Amino acid sequence: MAAKNYKRINYKSDFILTLESDAGWATPFCIKFWTGAPALSYYAGWDGTTYTHCAPVAGDPKKLAVQFDDHHLPCGELKYQIGYHFTVDDFPNDTEDEVINQADVIVDIAGEQYYVLLDFNGETAPDIMFALPAYAAEAQRIENEQQRIANEEARVAAEQERVAEFTEAEERINAIISEGETAVANANAAAQNATAKAQQAQQAAESANESATEASEAASDARTAGESAEAAGQQATVIATAAAQRADNAANAANQAAQAAQQQTTGASKVNAQLSGTVITITNRDGVASSIDVMDSIQEFVDDINSVLDMINGEVI
Repeated sequence: MAAKNYKRINYKSDFILTLESDAGWATPFCIKFWTGAPALSYYAGWDGTTYTHCAPVAGDPKKLAVQFDDHHLPCGELKYQIGYHFTVDDFPNDTEDEVINQADVIVDIAGEQYYVLLDFNGETAPDIMFALPAYAAEAQRIENEQQRIANEEARVAAEQERVAEFTEAEERINAIISEGETAVANANAAAQNATAKAQQAQQAAESANESATEASEAASDARTAGESAEAAGQQATVIATAAAQRADNAANAANQAAQAAQQQTTGASKVNAQLSGTVITITNRDGVASSIDVMDSIQEFVDDINSVLDMINGEVI
């Protein structure tokens, strides 16, 4: 067995190792380095967003520079373990990262292989190159890729089914929303109709109040007119009574005049009484004539009666 060649590095020094992987470094990863117990390890990696203790080499996607900065690793042979952060879809039976390739760190310098050895007297090399496989075996990589493709196809099918279910659910929701909007519109229309009817009822009530007020005023006017008519009737009665009394008085006077004329005609030859129409003319002994028109008294009575009637009609109107 050939002896190992060691590249000695002072364990207190900071140094850089350039790692190379055929698969590149596009998949999130974590690399653990140790020399003695794995519990005392130094970590480098990329979580998909942030690089820790490492950086890609510009212009070469296969290379990664790992900075051992204040690493606190004790003396010993440097070993490593690399883990790739696959998603659960890549490995449906696992929920943790896959750990791949635990081995000694072998350095390729000028065509010769060296093991990295940290000791007290080593010289720190600024740049050391060694290769890391992307997976433990190519067959495993192919199997993982096939599984990844199958998982992706299943994911796409599930997503399509989810989209179909979502579309159906969206249609149902839209139908419910449409029904709700229709119900709201009907409710608004009913509310508007009720408001309109309430306004009409209020207007009818106001009209009824106005009509009642007018009716009350008309009744009051009727009562006033009735009272006025009653007073006019009483006044007319008084006037008619007085007129009738005057008529009676005129008739009596006429009768008395006629009787006196008759008596004087009988008692004196010079007394003469003549009746011409409704006028009675009496001439005494001295030849003095006196006349009275019976119809004038009667007409005055009739005029008084008509005045009373006109007064009654005017008050009633």
